[in-house]
Amino acid sequence: MKALIALLFLLQCASASMIQWYSAPRAENVTEDGTPLHAGFHFEIGVFRNGFVPTADNIAEWSSHWVAAQRVGYHEGNRWFTGVVNVTDNQAPFTQGAQAWIWGFSGDPEEGEWILFRRNTWNWPRANATRPTPLIWDTAQANQILIGDIGTGAATLMRAGRVQDVVPPTTTWAQWLKDTGNSPGPASLLEYATGSAESRLTLQSDGNGFSIHTPRRTDRPANIRLQVSTDLVHWHPAPAALELFEESSTRLVFRKNQTSAVDDRILFFRSEISLKD
Repeated sequence: MKALIALLFLLQCASASMIQWYSAPRAENVTEDGTPLHAGFHFEIGVFRNGFVPTADNIAEWSSHWVAAQRVGYHEGNRWFTGVVNVTDNQAPFTQGAQAWIWGFSGDPEEGEWILFRRNTWNWPRANATRPTPLIWDTAQANQILIGDIGTGAATLMRAGRVQDVVPPTTTWAQWLKDTGNSPGPASLLEYATGSAESRLTLQSDGNGFSIHTPRRTDRPANIRLQVSTDLVHWHPAPAALELFEESSTRLVFRKNQTSAVDDRILFFRSEISLKD
């Protein structure tokens, strides 16, 4: 039985390729202004779907085409990141020969620090390729850098670049809980969807009445809906009284629907947050 198990293990290992991707430990890795990278940085290895080719001109579209195979954190103490991907199939977009990239990022859709790079030989391997040793993808070997910089024999290995008003890679609820160490619950869900556990709806008056503003994070798949009440007991979907007036990567703005029969002299509002399917 032991021999059979060992044989099955060897066959399984032989049917998959392995990618070891990392940056050298104890390197000097900094943000654009020279501040050391911190534990808030994450690195992902992946590909862009549907033949999308990232450039400096289409940076706003990167995240919508990006598919990560693995995410790892940045180890602030050792000043490195490291991961291992077992390639068990070649389902799209991880088809054989697809260009593989490493994307480091920190921040939110309003402002952040990114670095995106690859080597021209970093192509997704064939899942059933038999390799005596794994593929080794060392950050120092990168020769295609779209944002940030990779040093060549210099003291600084990685330097991230500042970005504004672009959406970083998607973070799922499960991934966010893992990254933050938070426990599931209403406060955590609020922080996940809006960026802060202290987020509040804000009311602003204008010449036509009022508007309701709520923060959000478009890189975190969640639904934010407003509910309205006149007695704090019976709550109704806000679209009966409000209409979505403006949306951006960082906020939603609702204003009173002029055709609504709801009396706005005594109105209470709350947000309902749920995870997207």
